[in-house]
Amino acid sequence: ISETGGISLVVSVLHSSTSNVKDTSTIVLCTLAANCVAALCTGNASYLYLTVAFVEILKGFTPVVTMTVQSMFGEPLPSCRVAGAVLMISFGTAVSSFGEVHMNLTGLMLMLASVYCEATRLMLTQKLLLHMNLHVLEGLYYISPVSALCAFAVAAVVEMPNFETKRVLHSLPETWHLFTVNAFLGFLVNVVSFLVIKRTNVVMLKLLAISRNALVVFVGIVLFADHVSGIQFLGYTLSILFFAAYNYILLKEKRAAADARRDGACGRTIGTRARCS
Repeated sequence: ISETGGISLVVSVLHSSTSNVKDTSTIVLCTLAANCVAALCTGNASYLYLTVAFVEILKGFTPVVTMTVQSMFGEPLPSCRVAGAVLMISFGTAVSSFGEVHMNLTGLMLMLASVYCEATRLMLTQKLLLHMNLHVLEGLYYISPVSALCAFAVAAVVEMPNFETKRVLHSLPETWHLFTVNAFLGFLVNVVSFLVIKRTNVVMLKLLAISRNALVVFVGIVLFADHVSGIQFLGYTLSILFFAAYNYILLKEKRAAADARRDGACGRTIGTRARCS
């Protein structure tokens, strides 16, 4: 809540200097905020029932779920090569997280709900940023207050009855700077995430998160001599290799599409000149 409140405060100040205020759908904003809070609550609650390894396995398939939700929102499906690369990245993450897995039906349902709510949240965010042509700060300006209200509503029901107000207020003079730094870092994370969505797509955002984890492991192996099992090393290697393949395939397809558009434009120009002559 401190993160969301900080985002609302900072973005409101920044947005006050902009004059281009766009009308946005209240239904889209409320649905987005509800999915944001639902993904946070169900995702955290799943750790009470599942092992970390199993949670990471399920999280690894978030990009695949996101592609499925994309098609449900009417977005064009990726090519078979792109979909295959995404599937292999998720498979590599699942392999690297393989360990002592204890399946619990309640935890499984909570984690699946979190994954689907997160994918829906990302698609609605992409809809606001791209289809409604909102600036990144404008998107945060509209989304953050609604998300904060939803978070406060859930906290009032779930956490406030057991909230130790006196203890928190007593420790606030020593911990206020932690809340401030948390809110500021949360603001930066959301700005960067929105920039990634606006410049690429929501699948790329989730793939970056997965690949970041693999890179951190490799850095730990090289710099700090961390030890990982052979299966974990294989999984992280698969994730990194197919993430590189994913970007290469996307770049190749974009170049091919640009060449096709250029050839089509040249053909129309030649046809126009021929008719004129």
